[in-house]
Amino acid sequence: MGCEIRMRVPNWESKLATYLDECRNKIFIYGEDAEDGKTFDCCSFCIGAEKVMYGKTQFPEYVDAYKSLKEGKALLKKLGYRNWITAVDKKLIKINPKLAQRGDLVSYKFNNSFILGICVGKDGVFVGEDYRESSLVFMPMELMKYAWRFS
Repeated sequence: MGCEIRMRVPNWESKLATYLDECRNKIFIYGEDAEDGKTFDCCSFCIGAEKVMYGKTQFPEYVDAYKSLKEGKALLKKLGYRNWITAVDKKLIKINPKLAQRGDLVSYKFNNSFILGICVGKDGVFVGEDYRESSLVFMPMELMKYAWRFS
């Protein structure tokens, strides 16, 4: 498990808010975090949030490393993980979801799969598939099954 104590960058809360605003018009595509900044998935979304808050990611092996759900699952298997949850468990400090704070990584079950998002207080924010109004979906923290601290 990651034990390195990391400090968030100055003004991380406003930078996270700006990042979330920028994500509202992106399009969900597995494995994408296009250079033009118009597409993303839950993994690249959370890595992007981590970079905004800490200046770097603890998950560089996933950046631009897959282009589909199938490739993402194959990458996890190649790295020795069953799924995203086991990969995150290896690197971050797992906490009770009831103790999650703004900026923590969270997960809940959606369509028989766990997806990753970021705690923003009373809600977790996640990548949504319907981008006509917003690419982000806010779900109550009471629904979260897992949570982790980035530091």
